[in-house]
Amino acid sequence: MRYILVLVMLLVAAWPENVLSQERKRCAICAVTEGAGPEAVAATTAHEGKTYYFCSEACKEKFSADPGDWAAKFEKASQTEGAGHFGRLPDFELQLGDGTTLKRSDWQNKVIVLDFWATWCGPCVAEIPQFVELQRQNAKDLHILGFSYDKQEEDHVNFLKEHGVNYPSVLASSASGKDFLRKLLKQIGSVKAIPVTILINRQGEIVYRQTGEIDEAFKAALTAELARP
Repeated sequence: MRYILVLVMLLVAAWPENVLSQERKRCAICAVTEGAGPEAVAATTAHEGKTYYFCSEACKEKFSADPGDWAAKFEKASQTEGAGHFGRLPDFELQLGDGTTLKRSDWQNKVIVLDFWATWCGPCVAEIPQFVELQRQNAKDLHILGFSYDKQEEDHVNFLKEHGVNYPSVLASSASGKDFLRKLLKQIGSVKAIPVTILINRQGEIVYRQTGEIDEAFKAALTAELARP
């Protein structure tokens, strides 16, 4: 047993620090080039008194080659993340898979969550149960709406049925989906990577954008909006 303990200690000591780290931050390179959300931190560096995080040593090296330029680009990308004032939710009339039409006017005075996702996106699928539970617990005050980046309607519809998704979802590539997203993305910025989640308050104001799986900050913002009359 003593030898086993020694072996385990040696393995832990030799394990890469980035694998052991549970901290997740937006990579200052991938956030700019791919629109990526929080990732496991593999490296950090400081520039003008601020710490920047990276998903790999390669990204850190890329940043270090021109820190001023990358820092400026990252700060610009970060302006459309987290809490903010992104304007009002555009009106919409969306055609659902069952042939019904969903109108913005149907959801007046409700908190709304928009989820950009796809069945082939692992992090997207991982957080679906959270959305299902949130919708179940807050059926009177919350409406969740998915925008799927799947290419095939069949994949999209089958997933919704198989996983008991209790809120509507439409294909982003559908005619009505494209029309709405064209207006929405002018306000919240482009979606380069998914999942992306948007929070709208009861007054129709877009107040939060989360790239990557929803975190505690997003949940706190949602709870606060649900508590407001």
